[in-house]
Amino acid sequence: TGAGERHSWGASLASWRRPGLLGALGFLAFYRLGDLAMAPMVKLLWRDSGMSLTQIGVIPALAGPLTGIFGAALGGLLVARTSLRVALVVGGVLAAASNLVYAAAAWAGAPLAALAGAALAESFCGGGASVALVSLLVRACDRAHAGVQFAALTAISPLMGRLAGVFSGDAVGSFGYGAWFAATAALTLPALLFIPSALRWSKRAR
Repeated sequence: TGAGERHSWGASLASWRRPGLLGALGFLAFYRLGDLAMAPMVKLLWRDSGMSLTQIGVIPALAGPLTGIFGAALGGLLVARTSLRVALVVGGVLAAASNLVYAAAAWAGAPLAALAGAALAESFCGGGASVALVSLLVRACDRAHAGVQFAALTAISPLMGRLAGVFSGDAVGSFGYGAWFAATAALTLPALLFIPSALRWSKRAR
């Protein structure tokens, strides 16, 4: 019933009121902010560089998933062999690094080899960062409300990035691809400051 659904959501969200909540929200806001802010302009860079539609579709589609698997494997290995804190730090650094690779490709004139390398780097780094993020989200969910909470957290996480992406066209028009991609790399870095709070908050889940 509607009342039952409202009670379920209310109980799920109420359990989030534990130490570290604000820091956890800050972490979620910034962790993938750079990737999502850059994303709308990546395909446009490929097109403006004179690549064919086939090249734009085939290169990331064929090579991207494979490198993404390697990145995810690295993220999983870090979580299992070191700690979630280390995996989140490495994932955040990788997320920023992939944007810098695209910035370098743009500043180099966006030749095919540079764009292909940037696409592979983006997939690899994104795979590693995603595993660390999902591991945190899973740990943060109470067992009694896991489904609702995980759905809400995965919806909250990209909001800031989607909003930033709205302004990416104007930013590229004003500053160019390279400068915007480099700027988006910096957008991820504040998330590293929120990792201790996010971990403290996630540990309180039951």
